[in-house]
Amino acid sequence: MAIFGTDGIRGRFGQPPVTPEVVQCLGRALALMLTHDNDNAHVVIARDTRYSGLELEKALIAGLTSFPIAVKCAGIIPTPALALAVADSSADLGVMITASHNPAYDNGLKIFGSDGLKLSQQQQQQLEGHLASIVPEQWPQVGRATTIDGLASYEKRLEKILLPQCWSGLHLLIDCAHGAYAPVIEKLLAISGANLTLYHAAPTGHNINENAGALNPTLLSEAVERHKPDYVLAFDGDGDRLVLFERDEPVDPHLLLIFLYEIYIAAGYPGGLVITEIANQGFVEYCERQKIPVAITPVGDRFVMHKARQNAWLLGAEPSGHYLLLDRSVSSDALMAGIVAINALRSNPGRLASLKEQLLLHEQHSSKIPLSAELKNCWDQLEPQLYALLNESQAHIKIRPSGTEPILRLTLQAPTGQLPLADIAAQWAIDATSLLEKHLIKEDL
Repeated sequence: MAIFGTDGIRGRFGQPPVTPEVVQCLGRALALMLTHDNDNAHVVIARDTRYSGLELEKALIAGLTSFPIAVKCAGIIPTPALALAVADSSADLGVMITASHNPAYDNGLKIFGSDGLKLSQQQQQQLEGHLASIVPEQWPQVGRATTIDGLASYEKRLEKILLPQCWSGLHLLIDCAHGAYAPVIEKLLAISGANLTLYHAAPTGHNINENAGALNPTLLSEAVERHKPDYVLAFDGDGDRLVLFERDEPVDPHLLLIFLYEIYIAAGYPGGLVITEIANQGFVEYCERQKIPVAITPVGDRFVMHKARQNAWLLGAEPSGHYLLLDRSVSSDALMAGIVAINALRSNPGRLASLKEQLLLHEQHSSKIPLSAELKNCWDQLEPQLYALLNESQAHIKIRPSGTEPILRLTLQAPTGQLPLADIAAQWAIDATSLLEKHLIKEDL
């Protein structure tokens, strides 16, 4: 059974694979992998604020401790803090129980190796093979689970770039999306001396990402207008995605990545940037003009991470707002990227505006239509037909099944004002839906 998407395992809680029964079996499958040649396996687990998180945590522990494994429970902390806790404690594995930016009724698991990397395709297939052979039952508990301070390593890393009172006099608006940063952000930023206005920082278990956080730029703009902060940091539910505002201006992720690159170049960085295949073409053209080395990967931050490690580079991003700063963190890290950017912007407040004029990002339009699991399995056959519907558009086109939701995503790009992208996308949605319906009928016959 294939259970992994582009970013771990994710789905509706109560439906396979996100049920306590499957997660318990998954824990046992992970234990089988870990104890194959390791008698002292050590796993760190954490979760976000979803109502289903604790139940899945208990199921995962039950599966893991059916083997002699030491499980350390870090509680509710952001994903980047878990990744650091795994790396700094020399754990063999880390598991974050989260559905990231998805609604509260979803949940899932992000699995990290000891080096902070998410599982490779080969490891995912190995794990799925183990899972297929396991029958749910009540296993004796021979391992043990204890609790740890999951923020300790993260706080030490932050202290290297967040000096005492360094933001004294600054007003920051922090949107926690009712997620994993909500209980800890004031503690993490206390040393900075900044005046913090917290938004969506009262998780109930059922309101994570609900009209909140990095996925709601319109609501963020309204909050900015009301509070007039110097900067905004907006996260998603598990804290690995960032939207940054400088004053009342949202900072495009491509622009922020170029700005981060300039900071690193000024410090002697010799490497390049990693970005995914849905990057804005204006960004790619800018890098070509400036002779900035760029590597392009499939969608998914694990691909960005693997390519950065392969090239011995430090910087990468997904246009959705995931940023890698591998000298400071071992995973996508929203808060770390935001702090580095704000530190630099304070001494160069006009740089983003001048960079924006040079970057010349293309106009972009995104849309989505439903895609059933049956049709997703036929993707190799459907892909060329779906692209053929846009042969005459002259736009830069990317069509892809979501790795986290049952939808098909279309992204169109063109130099600003050249093409009616919204109209092209609307017609494609009609034509593509018709094509998919016909294919589904054909499959059922």
